[in-house]
Amino acid sequence: LEHKSDNATYWYHVALSLVALGRISEAVSALKNAVRLRDNFSEAAKLMEELAGSREGKRASSYETPSPSKDHQSYLEVLELRHGASASEIKAAYRRLMQQYHPDRVAHLGKELRELAERKAKEINEAYDALLRTQQS
Repeated sequence: LEHKSDNATYWYHVALSLVALGRISEAVSALKNAVRLRDNFSEAAKLMEELAGSREGKRASSYETPSPSKDHQSYLEVLELRHGASASEIKAAYRRLMQQYHPDRVAHLGKELRELAERKAKEINEAYDALLRTQQS
């Protein structure tokens, strides 16, 4: 039972990250998984209802289409950093997030979670590379 609760919490945090990235449809799916794993997960259920309500009358794809080129601020947001972060802070954030989202760490939790982790890991890598390039220039 504790393992299910941990997985539910993980899905909830994945959903929060997806919301921050504007990927509402995927966030709702992650929240459904959280609620499925822990029936009394009121925070997840409430957020899921709010997100589902905010999508009414809007195409889900409009939330999911990432901009072709991310600006500096969005890279900072992916790595959960503030403007002016040093190279060591960028590296520490990258390592912390990759420990959490590396696909190999969630492979045992199923295909869907692994795919979600792969997408998040790609975003983290892209942000890390871009921010390091700007630090070097």
